[in-house]
Amino acid sequence: MEELSCIGELNSLGIKTNGATTNDPDIRISSVRYFLNSMIDGQPAYLLSREGCPVLRKGFINGYVFKR
Repeated sequence: MEELSCIGELNSLGIKTNGATTNDPDIRISSVRYFLNSMIDGQPAYLLSREGCPVLRKGFINGYVFKR
């Protein structure tokens, strides 16, 4: 069985995904910030499951630190 990259995996699930064109932290952080700050009909556009994504949730709260 061929191992897929994370982008390949998302694309195989029907989630159109492209690789980043840069690793510039400011650009990458601002692209995530845009989606996290988006609202639809007065409700957050992005919901993250506490039970389903505990590691990702921890990273968004305070567990991820960009080392300079």
